[in-house]
Formats: sequence, C-alpha cells, structure tokens
Amino acid sequence: MKRFRDVKSRHIRQNLSEGERAETKKCQYCSEEILADAKKCRFCGEYLDDSLKKNTTPPKTTVVAKEGCFLQTLNAGCILTVVIIGLIILAFLISRIPSN
Repeated sequence: MKRFRDVKSRHIRQNLSEGERAETKKCQYCSEEILADAKKCRFCGEYLDDSLKKNTTPPKTTVVAKEGCFLQTLNAGCILTVVIIGLIILAFLISRIPSN
C-alpha cells in the first residue's frame, strides 16, 4: 500500500510545474497529507464533507413476538416427532396392561 501512495504522490507532483506546490492538509480521520480541495481522503476513503456522506446506518428493525397458540411457533417436523414418540409410549403402556 505504501508503494501505491508513493506512486500517486509522485504523479501529483509531476503534474505541477517547477516551483509550484500543491496546497495540502491533513485528513481529519487518518492524518495523512491530502490535497486541500479533496472531498474524500485517498488513503482511508472517508468523506471530508458531511453532505457527501451516504447514510450507512441500516434502518432499525424490530422483532415483534406473535401471540397465538404455542403450536403455531413449532414447525411441522417437531410436532410430528412429538406425536410419534407419544404413540410409541402409549403402545408400550397398553401392551403392559394385564389381560383378564
């Protein structure tokens, strides 16, 4: 990354005529030297002007618990498993009843 910065800085200096110096300032986020009229820091990518910043915060979402029957919250596989286990236990208990 440092090499890219050196090449980019050299490119900016080459575009200036002899003796001319570009006005620079420090980025308020990363403290790197950037051009004074920059709108976005080329090092850290932060926008320097608040009006150019995009709304990066996602909208707040709230989870609302649905009221209703407890079985509505279970999926069909869970219900089926409970029913099968119940039938097995019931069949075992019926088979243990002594016959007259």
